[in-house]
Amino acid sequence: KIYDNTQIFNYFKKNKLLLLFLIEQKILEVNEDIVSLMKTNKKADKFNYLTYFYNETKPFLKPKTLEKKIEKNLSKFESNDIEKLRKCGENEQNICQLIREDKIEEFITFVSRNDLPLSTKIKPSIFETNLFLIDKEPSLIEYSAFFGSIQIFKYLSLNGEPLTPSLWLFAIHGNNPEVIHFLEEKNIIPENESLYKKILNESIKCHHIEITEYIKTNYDHFNNDDYSESFKSFNFIFFPENLLNESSFFYLCKYNYLPFVELIINSKDLDINKKTI
Repeated sequence: KIYDNTQIFNYFKKNKLLLLFLIEQKILEVNEDIVSLMKTNKKADKFNYLTYFYNETKPFLKPKTLEKKIEKNLSKFESNDIEKLRKCGENEQNICQLIREDKIEEFITFVSRNDLPLSTKIKPSIFETNLFLIDKEPSLIEYSAFFGSIQIFKYLSLNGEPLTPSLWLFAIHGNNPEVIHFLEEKNIIPENESLYKKILNESIKCHHIEITEYIKTNYDHFNNDDYSESFKSFNFIFFPENLLNESSFFYLCKYNYLPFVELIINSKDLDINKKTI
C-alpha cells in the first residue's frame, strides 16, 4: 500500500528467496518494468534473475533467443524439481548436498567413485541465493567451512587441502566453534588488522553473537572502533555504549533508525550540523 512495485523490487533485489515469497503473496507483481530491472541491474549476471524467475518472467522476455537460452540452461532439470530447487535456494550439485549434511562416508565414496580432486572448485548454481556464495566458486574445504561441516572439513585438511586465513570468513558463516578451534590449533589466525576487521564484521553481519564475542575477546590486539557494520546489520548488541557522537548519529540517519534520531535531536546534546568524515 505504501511502496510501488519498483521500490519493492529494489529493496529486496539482493534476496531472491524473499522476492519469490513476495511474488507468491502477490505483493510484488512481475511485469515489463520488473523484467527490465532484472536485465539491467548491475549484478544481473551474478543473480541470474531471469533464469531463477523464468516461470514469472517468460511472458515478458524479448527476444526469443533469450528465452531459448534460459530454457537450455534449465533443460537439465526436471520441471517438478525446479520449483523445489529455487525454494531451497542452495547449490543443487550432489557434492554440495553431501557437504552441507556433513555425510563424511558418502562424501569419500562420491569423491573416489568420480575421481574428483579434493582441490575441486564448486561450480556456480542458478539456484544459489546466499549473498556470500552467489558470485564465488568456493573450494570443497571452503564450502565445508561455510556450512560448519567439521568431519568433511577435517578430512580435506588431513588429506592435503591447504588451510588459509581466508577460511575464517567461511567458518564464521558455518557458526561451528569446532571449525574455528581447528584453524587455531593449526595456527591459522587473522594475520593482520584488515582481515580481522573483515572477520569481525562478517560475524556481526551474521548475528553470530557468541563468535563475535569470542573474536573480540581473543583477538583484541587489533583495534576496531568502527561500528558501521553493527548499524548496517541492525545488530544492537554491538552498538557503541554512547550514541551521542557525530559518527553514531551519521549511521543512525543513514540506516533509518528514526526513533534514535528523534531522541538525539530532541535531547539537543549533539550538534547535528557538525561536519564529520
